[in-house]
Amino acid sequence: MTARKEQILRELERTVAARKFNKLAHWQPYERQNEFFTLGATKRERLFMAGNQCGKSESAAFEMAVHLTGQYPKWWEGKRFDHPIRAVAAGEGGLLVRDILQNKLCGTPGSDEDFGSGMIPRAAIIGKSSGHGVSNLIDTLRVKQFSGGTSTLTFKTYEAGQSKFQGLTLDAIWLDEEPNGELYSEALARLRGDGILWLSFTPLLGFSTVVSRFLRDDSLEADVIVAWCGWAFVTPNTSPTKKSSNV
Repeated sequence: MTARKEQILRELERTVAARKFNKLAHWQPYERQNEFFTLGATKRERLFMAGNQCGKSESAAFEMAVHLTGQYPKWWEGKRFDHPIRAVAAGEGGLLVRDILQNKLCGTPGSDEDFGSGMIPRAAIIGKSSGHGVSNLIDTLRVKQFSGGTSTLTFKTYEAGQSKFQGLTLDAIWLDEEPNGELYSEALARLRGDGILWLSFTPLLGFSTVVSRFLRDDSLEADVIVAWCGWAFVTPNTSPTKKSSNV
C-alpha cells in the first residue's frame, strides 16, 4: 500500500470514528420528528404516539441528549436549557431500559468499544455508575454541559414503583412506553417550574388514563397533530388546532 493510500485510509477511519462517537452532530430528523421537538418550546407535556419502528424512541433519545449536553443543532426550535440539567429516563423494566433507552443514548450495553456511540457523544460523557438487578445496566450518567458544569441522567424503571420518583427535582423526564396514571402523576410532580416531560409509546392499552389525558380530556384542550404514516404528537393544555384519534 502506498503512503498516499495509507493516509486516505487513516482519514476515512477517523471520519467513521467521528461519526460513530458523535452521532448527535450528524443525526437529522424527519419533518414530523422536528415538529415534535418544536412543540417542546411551548408545551410542558408531549406524547409521541406512533406504531412500532417509526422512530419515536430515536427522537426521544435525541432530545434527551441535546438537553444534557446543551449541544443544540442550528435547526433546533424546541425547548433549550442554558445550564446543566438533572434528568430521568424511564421504561417498563430493567432489561427494556438497558436495551432501548440506554442503548439509544450510550451505545451497545456492556461493550466498552461501543460505549459513547449512542446519541450522547463519547467526549461528553464524564462518568457513569452501575445499576442493580440487570447486568450492564447504568444507574446514573454524568454528562458535560456545553454552558459549563455537569448534567446528570438517571435511568429508572416503572416496575420499581412511583416511590422511586419521590423526592426528586428534575428539569427533564423521558418516559418510554406507557406508564400507569399514578406513576405519570408522580413524575409530573417532580418537574421544576420550567421542566418538561415527553413520552414515546405505541398505544397498546387503549384509552388508558395517560392516553385519555391527551386525547379525551376536553378540559385540557388536547392539541393533536396527525401524520398519515401513523404518527401522532399530542400535547395537553393547549388550544386545539386539530383533533383526531387516527393513530
